[in-house]
Amino acid sequence: MSHRVTDSQRALLRRMIFHETFSELIRETGMNTGVVRDDLLTLLHKGYVEVYLDGGHVSEPVRQMAYDSDHLNLYLFRASHAGLRQIQNR
Repeated sequence: MSHRVTDSQRALLRRMIFHETFSELIRETGMNTGVVRDDLLTLLHKGYVEVYLDGGHVSEPVRQMAYDSDHLNLYLFRASHAGLRQIQNR
């Protein structure tokens, strides 16, 4: 498995310093929904992104080990330590 990331994947990682929703990632990058979905799934598979459920007003987002790839709009995403290193390794 290649550990190199594409320019569009790197752009997504730069947006995920903090927790971001799928729709925020689309809006902030200006990329097509399909591209964001595909790149996000690739980054998740490589371990460069972590998935969270919103804890609401009461608590912090809760890390999830499993997610529904058909409903990415239900989750928050944040770059992992490995993902942040990919931003720096350019």
